[in-house]
Amino acid sequence: MGGMIADYYQSVMDRYHFIPDKNTGSFNPAGMYWRLSPEIGEGGYWVYAWKDLFDIKIHDFFFYQDIFMEFELPSCLSYTQYDSISGKELAPQRCLSAGCIKTFVSSRDPYKVLVHKEVPIRSVGIEIMPAYYEDYLKMRYPDSYDSPLPAFRKMDGADKFPEMARLLWQMKTYRGSGIAASLFYEGKIAEEESYDGLYAVCTDLLDDDVKDILKVSEGRWKIEECFRIMKTEFEARPTFVRLENRITAHFLICFLALLVYRLLELKLEGAYTCEEILSTLKRMNFADIEGQGYMPLYKRERITDALHEVCGFRTDYQFITKQKMKEIQKKSKGRE
Repeated sequence: MGGMIADYYQSVMDRYHFIPDKNTGSFNPAGMYWRLSPEIGEGGYWVYAWKDLFDIKIHDFFFYQDIFMEFELPSCLSYTQYDSISGKELAPQRCLSAGCIKTFVSSRDPYKVLVHKEVPIRSVGIEIMPAYYEDYLKMRYPDSYDSPLPAFRKMDGADKFPEMARLLWQMKTYRGSGIAASLFYEGKIAEEESYDGLYAVCTDLLDDDVKDILKVSEGRWKIEECFRIMKTEFEARPTFVRLENRITAHFLICFLALLVYRLLELKLEGAYTCEEILSTLKRMNFADIEGQGYMPLYKRERITDALHEVCGFRTDYQFITKQKMKEIQKKSKGRE
């Protein structure tokens, strides 16, 4: 595998600690395989590219820690079906969740994504370059060519697309090599292009407006991510109380914490993960110098500067008098 696509992947793999390795037999030997550095995580990344027209990619790895990734994407239409994933795309901003097809049209802006730790990323996807969906197809079918972009964008989030799921599974499990692999993958890409179109959303809300139903469906990832944060970072479950009023109080506190986090996340423009924000807040402790004031015990970092900026006050001075701390407390409670 060579050319523009191979060069692009090699650069990204080097940056995020993926090491070129021999194919373990789990993937087609016709492609290239990178193994994730054991210091960073486990698993690997496989790619097959053909003449800078398209590539097929398979993810099967996980990171030990939350990781923020930012890189330039080549101009392409990208389809990916995730069997397992937990994270968030920041440009465009949307949750990454398993069980549906994610589409992406690359732009001049860098692609940004937060990937959550210890959750396997298992997926198979296709990236189709303009040289294929514009030049190559137009040359082969000059009388019937139509741009796939409008139909492509409508596929995003489809959770019931058996034809596409079957096609991706066939590409993932294929083991041919040489010219047979080239012909097979080219045929599958052409088949995939034929599926660019509308998909159905099934519902029993017969009396509701169609636009409202589609709006709820498109925003489902936000609800799923809230449940994930409540169950993991905020440890809403298991509960260790039995009385109804205490159970209600427990989940009310969790909900209020989620609300505060979401407001911080919004003001921070999605630059930090939930784990980073919470762990930083937990480290922002102070020593009480009796009768004098407070001394911060945490290290000033970019994220602490960002938190101070959005909150409108600072606590990272060398020494904070008791009077100054009272003023900060009043400001944080909106009592100025």
